[in-house]
Order: sequence, then structure tokens, then C-alpha cells
Amino acid sequence: VRAAQQTYPKLKGKTQLHHITPKYLGGAKNGPTVPLDAAYHQIITNEFRAVWGYGKGVPSATELQNIMKQVYSKYPLPPNSGF
Repeated sequence: VRAAQQTYPKLKGKTQLHHITPKYLGGAKNGPTVPLDAAYHQIITNEFRAVWGYGKGVPSATELQNIMKQVYSKYPLPPNSGF
């Protein structure tokens, strides 16, 4: 989180809700969310975009599972977040 806050200092101290399964990857608009530091949220969002860019469509269930494992193994969600 500290590194993310250094990268995105304007987001430091703010909280945003993160969709555990991103909406652009097929996650439900009202799907489960977890509150995250806004800078860390931006880092996670950027990683999802790097792994599966916007405009590629919705991944298969297997692809989605692999994408989420890849991102959340690098940038873990808080304990008890559901992933």
C-alpha cells in the first residue's frame, strides 16, 4: 500500500470499493466488493488491465480464474475479502 501511495499520492488516504471480480471481466455490477486504499485499488486495476486489456471481451471461466489468481497473488486483497 505504501508503494502505491507513493505512486499515486493524490489517492493516499482515500478509500474506494473494489469489485472482487471486475465488471469488465464479467463481474456483476452489484457483485461483492471490498474497501481498499484508493492508491492500492489503482495498482490492482492497472494490473488487471495489463493482464486482460479492455476491449478483449469477457474471458472464459477458466481464463477469469487464472487472471484473478495472477493479479491477487501479486496484489493480495485483505483477509476475509472472499478471495
